[in-house]
Amino acid sequence: MGISEARLHRRRSAEAQEKLNKSVKAIRSRLDKLEVKEKPRVMDPIKMEFRLMNSPVSQVLIRGENITLRFGRRLLFDNLNFEVAKGSKTALVGKNGTGKTTLLKMIISGHPQIKVADGVRIGYFSQELDILDPGESILDNIMKSSYQPEWIVRTILARLLFKRDDVYKKVGLLSGGERVKASLAKLLVSEANLLILDEPTNYLDVFSMEALQTVLAEYEGTILLVTHDRWLIDNVAERIIVIENCKARTLQETYTQYLSRKDNSNNEQHPNDSDNLKERETILRMRMAEITGRLTIPGKNDNTAELEAELEQIVDQLKELQK
Repeated sequence: MGISEARLHRRRSAEAQEKLNKSVKAIRSRLDKLEVKEKPRVMDPIKMEFRLMNSPVSQVLIRGENITLRFGRRLLFDNLNFEVAKGSKTALVGKNGTGKTTLLKMIISGHPQIKVADGVRIGYFSQELDILDPGESILDNIMKSSYQPEWIVRTILARLLFKRDDVYKKVGLLSGGERVKASLAKLLVSEANLLILDEPTNYLDVFSMEALQTVLAEYEGTILLVTHDRWLIDNVAERIIVIENCKARTLQETYTQYLSRKDNSNNEQHPNDSDNLKERETILRMRMAEITGRLTIPGKNDNTAELEAELEQIVDQLKELQK
């Protein structure tokens, strides 16, 4: 490089450095004008201690045998049999109209063909949300029937996103989602050792659903659950009872695994059946929407890598269906 070229190179370098210095000063000036915010405090995880008392001796808490039920000409159950094991978290699944809620009400009402083991105390969450007194506060409502000390009650309420003075809110002033959480908290700290939950995610937002899933997963008692929320089933239930063709089958697998296996079986048996293809495409698109939402706002228990991998698989399967 000649002398003149070297001088030109140094000048360009100096100009570039000067521009960079100006940019740094501008950014520092903007930062100095920003309002200082305290770093959000990360809450330590709280260990749930439900302290269940008087656990039943029997290993099978509910047994239904040869249940047949008709409504007029319509056959709902045909020699239906099922069991709910002690300590299990079981989801009752099936298409709309297969009798899931009806079966829950038969258990609660003491149907003669459904045997409930000695020592079982059932806590029933229904869609009516009728176990709370609207004139009293959340805390007073729950402490009335609580089998647990107040600090555990407050801990569970905090896990369900009722913080500090929220526990003193009158139930009559709560939103639908808050009533759901308060009702569930009341059952969790009661004398119940078996929870029967009918659509507990109604009215809940994403964060409340995640909080509910965490609390139910840590619950030490037995759960029988009916819900359309597949994410909740997959994260809480380790077994499912499927009502199909008026009968019941118990499977030791997640709901997603069951649906995937069922789709594969249908495709093998009816490869040219357009109805099956449409149903499978609908299920895949629903799952894709669910995964996309969880990737947008990941929960603390979500594995984003696994979700992204599953999303890629679903996209590939949809492409195959459209060929």
